[in-house]
Amino acid sequence: MLVAIAALLVGVLLGLLGGGGGIVTVPTLMYIAGLPPKEAVPNCLVILSVITAFSALQEWRAGRLQIKGTILFALFGTLGSLAGARISIQYIPEHHIPLLFVGTVLVAALLMIRKSMSDAPARPLNLPVSGRYALLWAVGFTAGFLGSVVGVGGGFLMVPALNLIAGYPMTIAVGTNLLIIAVNSMVGALGYKGSYPFHMELILIFVGLGIVGSLYGSRLRAKASEKTLKLAFGVFLLGMSILIIGERFFE
Repeated sequence: MLVAIAALLVGVLLGLLGGGGGIVTVPTLMYIAGLPPKEAVPNCLVILSVITAFSALQEWRAGRLQIKGTILFALFGTLGSLAGARISIQYIPEHHIPLLFVGTVLVAALLMIRKSMSDAPARPLNLPVSGRYALLWAVGFTAGFLGSVVGVGGGFLMVPALNLIAGYPMTIAVGTNLLIIAVNSMVGALGYKGSYPFHMELILIFVGLGIVGSLYGSRLRAKASEKTLKLAFGVFLLGMSILIIGERFFE
């Protein structure tokens, strides 16, 4: 039951914010489904790749996806995804994965809450074209790397980058990022192939219910206040971080 609820929430977050799916999926796979951290991450990547590919198709049909942006930024994201998978397999101890996950989620929570508290409209950065692309590619690589190591990092990094650096409207940034996550996650999952098992029953549950949730989330995005959503999501991330820290250090 808890797995089904989490799967629906993953889809809603992806449809609503263009990210955040891994923040629910990874701890669900670890603490409810009982997967070890280094199995949870690649299974999460497969789940996210399918759900976001479906969501991106809906965004493309609605005219809210920039294909050119996807090609340019996903290239560096896939390099980061492959690098993250290989480094995680060879050099990162399994017991460090939850700590890295919590650190990433805390940063995302603080950024989200800070943005929700600001009344000033976000302004695109005034950079030359070369600097703009260099920064976007660096963010894309970092997002892909984090996604492959901890299962999190695509949405909270790439959506603001596409909005503030590339100058895409938020609706286009969210839609474009969904396809970037799909590509990065699939490449990251392939980077883990042969090292850890993929649990197809769990993957199918998450994918099926996640797609249903994503359809609802995309509809909700058109009605809800972006400021309210960011504040609620930031508080949710803080709560998730506190629960995981408590589980790790006070069990």
